[in-house]
This record gives sequence, structure tokens and C-alpha cells, in this order.
Amino acid sequence: MENLSYKLLLQRISIQKKVYGFICLVLVVAISSYSYFQWQKYMDVKAGILADDITLEELGKTLSDEQNAYYANKESFDDLNKAIDASASEILPKGEQYTELTRQLDAIEGELLKYGTFEISSIDYSVPTTDPVLGFGILPVRMNVKATNDNFMKFLQMMETSGSFVNKLRLMSISSIRLNFESAPDGSTQR
Repeated sequence: MENLSYKLLLQRISIQKKVYGFICLVLVVAISSYSYFQWQKYMDVKAGILADDITLEELGKTLSDEQNAYYANKESFDDLNKAIDASASEILPKGEQYTELTRQLDAIEGELLKYGTFEISSIDYSVPTTDPVLGFGILPVRMNVKATNDNFMKFLQMMETSGSFVNKLRLMSISSIRLNFESAPDGSTQR
């Protein structure tokens, strides 16, 4: 019996060793699998961080390029903005500026006088008003003009294109025209 109990004890110990070995094997496989998958996640995160660093570096270069382009063009944009403001202040001046308007009318008279008869004999400024819809000031002007038909048409064309940034002529409009025709020395009516 001693021999039998010893064999049973040895068999029990052998089974325990096998169970312990199997548990250890399962534990090693589980830890290895877990470590492998965690390592894969770690490598993916590391690759993502590396890609983010590369993207960040590219964005830094792009930012630098954009800043350089902005500062290179800023001065020309500022100059253009100042030119537009200056042109706009000539076209739509603040206040009445009677003297400046008279100078512009004198310049128009001088320009058209090159092509024939054109004379502004009187300029009468009325009380300035403000357009309630558009919000800008209106300076009514009445003037007498003596001109040839061609020069009068050129004058009307100048009034039509006034307010353009190209000719920098103050914005003007004509609300009414009254025409008087002079007689020629031979008795016919001149245009």
C-alpha cells in the first residue's frame, strides 16, 4: 500500500505539474498576445506622432511662406488702399468744398475750350442737402454754359462719367437742362 499511495502521490504531483505547466503556458500566451497588441498600438501611435510632427513642420513652413508673402505685399496693398481712399475723397468729398468744385469746372472749361467754344459764365451754388436714402450730401449748382453742339455733348459725356476712379472727377448729375440757341450772323439758328 505504501507503494500504491506513493504512486498515487507521484501521479497527483505529475498532474499538478502538467496543470501548472498548462496554466503557465496559457498565462505566457495571454501576456505575449496582450504585449504584442499593445506594442502594435504603441507603434501606430508613434507613427501617428511622427506623421503629425512632419505635418506640423510643413504647416510651419507654409505659415512662414504665407507670412513672408503677406508682408511682401502688405506695403503695396496699403499703398493701393491709400490711393483708393484719396480717389474716393476726390469723387465724394467730405463737405461742400466749393473752391475745389469750381476748380474742377474751370479745368473742364479749359479742356473743352481746346475744341471750340465752351464758356461757363456763372456758377450759382444753392443750399446743400443730404439724400435721405443714399446718405450722401448734395450740392445743387446752377450755371450758364455757352458752347458748340460738339463741346456741349462732350460736357454731358464728362458729367455722365463723373465719379469714376479713372478721371477722378467729382460725382455730378444733371437734373435739368434749359437750352437757348443763338442766331448766326446770317440769321439762321446755330447749334
